[in-house]
Amino acid sequence: MKIKLSKSNQNNIIFKDFEMDIKDYHVNIVMGPSGCGKTTLLNCIARLSKYKGYIDNHHQSIGYVFQEDRLFPYLTVMNNLKIIEKNNQKIKTFMKQFQVYDLKDQYPHHLSGGEKQRISIIRAFIRQNDLVLMDEAFKSLDYHLKWQLVELIAKIQKEMKQTLILVTHDIEIALYLGHYIHVLTKKTTQLKESISNPYIHQELNENSVILRNKLKYLLTH
Repeated sequence: MKIKLSKSNQNNIIFKDFEMDIKDYHVNIVMGPSGCGKTTLLNCIARLSKYKGYIDNHHQSIGYVFQEDRLFPYLTVMNNLKIIEKNNQKIKTFMKQFQVYDLKDQYPHHLSGGEKQRISIIRAFIRQNDLVLMDEAFKSLDYHLKWQLVELIAKIQKEMKQTLILVTHDIEIALYLGHYIHVLTKKTTQLKESISNPYIHQELNENSVILRNKLKYLLTH
């Protein structure tokens, strides 16, 4: 997916002739300073925000995990998912994988932030969308659950060969999940560097720590 766009909000220029190449069928991590336009970029790709330029997006279906859960408050967890997927067995399988099957009859206001986030992740993946966008999808989760879900999403993406674009501030998640890591500058935002990650799905070691330190430098300078 090739991207070249410009985007402004009133007099605030977010992107000007911004270019980035998203690698299809891989996990693409997007990192950058707070406020640089990472969420805006996802919204442009999802066709939720207008822009000038082009995004060569040939994907037929898109799933989106927003920062906020966006569940329908008047529907149970099961019925929130039935809007997306009618196959009850498939819903049951996903809910068990994500450890939320016991919440199927609960309403969103009874759920914790982490539980809502897991339902939102299921909703984005259950239809086997060609493209899945994830905006800080692990921020409401405790450490152990976060890493269980990171490993599960790595497994699902590998099986389904989806294109995944994940915005995160977490360098360890970026190194573990990202085939490619794209680092953005401050506004007016440009692509600072795209990195092919040879350490995907590996625990941090003496080799990958060099890349981790490089990412830390890129994000702070």
